[in-house]
Amino acid sequence: MIRKQAIQNGFPVPPEIENKPELQPHLQVYWMAFWQLTTCRNALYMTEGQIPWHVVDDWGKGAGMTRDERQDLWLAISTMDNVYLDHKSKQLERNAQTNVKAKTR
Repeated sequence: MIRKQAIQNGFPVPPEIENKPELQPHLQVYWMAFWQLTTCRNALYMTEGQIPWHVVDDWGKGAGMTRDERQDLWLAISTMDNVYLDHKSKQLERNAQTNVKAKTR
């Protein structure tokens, strides 16, 4: 959608869009689960907490996954979650530094 709009409006396609990775079809279930489960986080001191294991397990059961498949699901979700939370933490740090600089000027 962004690519199409950029081209239609005569703008260059952003490199993040032009060079985006392709998600293999067999991994799409993990991607979908991650974004559905991210709404089940606990809030911790104005930040987001990890997605709880039991929520991931329940999601897998609801999707008809076997125990082994749910273990794979947990591995994938917890790995993606760690990357996501690291990104959010760095984003908060940058925002805090920007706000401090703005207040001292």
